[in-house]
Amino acid sequence: MRLLKCFPVLAFLGIGRDGAPRSPRRHAPAERPYRIMSKSRRKNKAAALIIVLAFMALLTGLTLAYFSHTAADRQLAQASFHDVSADLLARSALDIIVGSLKREMTGAGVNVTQANVQPQRSGDDASIPNLIRRSVRDDAISPPGVPSFASAISSGPVDPANPKRGEITRARWNSHYLIPAAASFTSPDWVLITLPGPNPTPPPGDVVGRYAFAVYDEGGLLDMNLAGFPSWTGISADNPAPTPTP
Repeated sequence: MRLLKCFPVLAFLGIGRDGAPRSPRRHAPAERPYRIMSKSRRKNKAAALIIVLAFMALLTGLTLAYFSHTAADRQLAQASFHDVSADLLARSALDIIVGSLKREMTGAGVNVTQANVQPQRSGDDASIPNLIRRSVRDDAISPPGVPSFASAISSGPVDPANPKRGEITRARWNSHYLIPAAASFTSPDWVLITLPGPNPTPPPGDVVGRYAFAVYDEGGLLDMNLAGFPSWTGISADNPAPTPTP
């Protein structure tokens, strides 16, 4: 009976029935609350990751859209810039050509005769009566005429059967139909433009544009509405009646 009463004491002191020492028993901590908190943290991290990924995808889409819009605007700006540059070059070429004709008229003086009532011919051809002047290399026009300062580069195609980009064909030069079909037309030469003005032999890096021209006399042309009519009896009821220009 005494031994039985001592067993609880020995067990409390950490001694088992076999006399070997044992560590005192402790209650294991509750793991379930920690597991619940761990799952909630994982859910929060997953939600935060999804939000960050969605934000990054949205930011990437906005960046790509911005660069795409910027590239399109740049192409439009370049196209507009080239159009304006070509228009300014064409206007400058027209001013140079008209200015040379005005200088010739001014230099001719007040004595207007049948010989100088029209501009001097340069680069013309006998088979094209209306052709007054064209841009031609080594322009030997006499004063007070102003040379065209054209280069030795022709605006016509090297191979008429296979024209390349930038070469002007005969059909394009004759878009106004002022060149007879049997005429021996020679394409005008290019006038090379630099910042100071036309230059026949400029350094390649100084050229900013080029143009070629042909000047025709339209003063002797007839109105096809009247000249092309087969017959006219003078009766306005059935035929067109010519009226003077006011």
